[in-house]
Amino acid sequence: ALTGSGSLALGGLLDVSLIEGFVPEVGDVFTVVGGAEVAGRFDAEAVPDLGFNRVMRVIYDDTRVRLMVTCPGDLTGSTNPNSSEYGVPNFVIDADDFFYFLDLFSADDTGADIDGNERVDAGDFFAYLDLFVLGCP
Repeated sequence: ALTGSGSLALGGLLDVSLIEGFVPEVGDVFTVVGGAEVAGRFDAEAVPDLGFNRVMRVIYDDTRVRLMVTCPGDLTGSTNPNSSEYGVPNFVIDADDFFYFLDLFSADDTGADIDGNERVDAGDFFAYLDLFVLGCP
């Protein structure tokens, strides 16, 4: 991890690679950068495809950027936008995840583009239902 005691401004590409056959598991969390303040976001993110029922998500907060390995349907630990757990996976698929997805979907947010066709539509809704029912190991 890149850490510092001052402010860090993000930009460019975050390109994550797995080395030497490492296979992360659900529940793994890795800090990428951290500091007294982390501002902005990477312009683009390239994370590895982990295969069936595992995804790597990039999570931003005020002091760090983390990679979290979780289930595709796990989107949030809270539906309260004022909570620090809002939009942060918690390794459990529950009603919070479903309602968070509905918030994204109704706002036409690209985070609801589950099927990857670059638009938010009924296909995404049904794709998320499949992920929700799949659960989290």
